[in-house]
Amino acid sequence: DKSVFVDYLTVQPNERFAFSKVYDNQKKDVHPPFYYFIMHAICSIFPDTFSRWYGYSINLFFFILTQISLYALCKLFFSEKSALLICFFYGFSAAAINDFLFIRMYSMLTFDFVFSAYVFAKAISTTSHQDETNPAISLKRKFITPFLLITLAVFIGTMTQYHYLVFAFFLTVIAEIICLIKRNYKGFWCISLASLTGVLLSMAYFPEMITQLTSTPRGSEVASGFTFANLVNQVEFWFFTIQYFFGFSQATAANICSTVNILFWCCLLIPFVLLILRYVLFKKGYAPQRNIDTKFYSFLIVVYVRFKEIWEKNSAIFIIIFTPTLFFLTIGKTINYSLMGTYASRYFFSIYPFVAIWIAMLIKQIIGLPRFKIKNVTGVTAFICLVLCFFGQSFHLDFLLTDNNVRDSLRNAIKDTSCIFIAMNDELLHSFTEPLIGCNKAYVLMYGKNRLNLPLNQLSPKERNTLVSPISFDIEPSLNFLSSKLGIKYEKITMGLNHTGVGYNIYEIKP
Repeated sequence: DKSVFVDYLTVQPNERFAFSKVYDNQKKDVHPPFYYFIMHAICSIFPDTFSRWYGYSINLFFFILTQISLYALCKLFFSEKSALLICFFYGFSAAAINDFLFIRMYSMLTFDFVFSAYVFAKAISTTSHQDETNPAISLKRKFITPFLLITLAVFIGTMTQYHYLVFAFFLTVIAEIICLIKRNYKGFWCISLASLTGVLLSMAYFPEMITQLTSTPRGSEVASGFTFANLVNQVEFWFFTIQYFFGFSQATAANICSTVNILFWCCLLIPFVLLILRYVLFKKGYAPQRNIDTKFYSFLIVVYVRFKEIWEKNSAIFIIIFTPTLFFLTIGKTINYSLMGTYASRYFFSIYPFVAIWIAMLIKQIIGLPRFKIKNVTGVTAFICLVLCFFGQSFHLDFLLTDNNVRDSLRNAIKDTSCIFIAMNDELLHSFTEPLIGCNKAYVLMYGKNRLNLPLNQLSPKERNTLVSPISFDIEPSLNFLSSKLGIKYEKITMGLNHTGVGYNIYEIKP
């Protein structure tokens, strides 16, 4: 009966706010429990009902928090106008919209990433600030508050999704390096101990995370997928980025992502090569001999001075440059693209706010070059970002309502019918639960596990009866046989409907 599927998807009155059961479920899963606590709490407020908006409300809430955190983060390094521009560019990008539409923990994880970057960057500047007018207040502002905020951020992030640990590791290491170079040793220990405390609290609260990280399929994917030889080639990440921020089609993105990957490495490595070259030449007392040498030497000086200005103004800016970079370089090659396809882009949703910073500020720097003689640089940059957002939403993109249309078509085709559903595996039965709640009755057959016996004797000719069969299972010869021997008629009403990556045909059966 359809009540089986309704009960599966909804919280019943006697199951409201059963957080201990959610915790036990996650012990058997490969994800930490915080997101599921929130989902269960919302569904507990509305027992015996199902709505996608229970999931969308979580995503909307964390999208708002992400925008607030992104604005606060950008204000540490840029002007208020630039901070608003970046929030605008990210907020209207296809990356943010798809993050909102995908009902999983990734919108919450995006907030965790941005908020953590903010509290770490703030801690670097706060702990290095000299203020001895009131030692008690100074101690609280400089160390206790940053310690508590970092601990909280790491704890919540770790309990949201385990990929956060990779981001937090690089975030901590980069912050520590900055503190050591600036001889901010108290800040170094404050950040280090706070991060460690956050991880230890996570392990104490959810000890199963150790097992899930080391002995589950997800953990083995990471262990076997990451190799240093794969770091250079990150075309998959750029494939999704080009689509979500520039609106190029999949074919175009596939053609240019290798070129973009090479340009990225050039932009990342060339400045450091020049800085090292400048240091070596100065150390050896080199003096330029020719005109071309003089120009190159002057260029090295400009690069060095610009780098020094950025470092002295706010060295924490390197957090938003290197932490997301190291994250996608590490995570990119641990993802099974052949299995997930375009759905793999969800693993990059959490760093797309940082990518929006890179793109928006790069556009602004190019527009602001003296040769262009543009007076309102921010305004022109905002217009370009608006155009990019328009293109990003004008092309067919995965997660952009397309899956919902397929699900709606499937639901409408089998609504109020007695449905024979042939599932290829248990996972697909789970994925089809939402459409099946509209059936009067559902007869589930597992394809490949045993011989399929269609329950035709239980179908009534007075009602509508449907059959949902995977394309890979050619059932029409069997239906033709039944039609000729038993007089059972059938009609294909939907051909090749695709859902969760698997094609299905739907037939109407008339006993």
